[in-house]
Amino acid sequence: MAKGKLIVISRSRGKFTLGDDGSISYRGEEDHATSINTETKFHELEAEVAEMWNYDPNSLTIKYFFPHNNKTLITISNDKYLQHFLDFHGNLETIDVYVLQMRIKQVTG
Repeated sequence: MAKGKLIVISRSRGKFTLGDDGSISYRGEEDHATSINTETKFHELEAEVAEMWNYDPNSLTIKYFFPHNNKTLITISNDKYLQHFLDFHGNLETIDVYVLQMRIKQVTG
């Protein structure tokens, strides 16, 4: 794999469960893969993820587990946090991210 590239396994439409020890596990229904690099901007990743899942980009949240810690989920919400994600996982070839779709309730008056 080229230096600076990371395969992102995007997981969604599943559920998180909490173990007795406080660890979080995920049971997903579908996975998709895409690649990013150190030049990738957050809005590019967000747009690609939204398209692959057919989600509104304004209704999704992208999260990942902090390295070697399945008790802490970190949100990627801008370029700074995407860079942290790349810094934390730069020596890996693949990493899972979890795509959560927020349900937007329509208020009628």
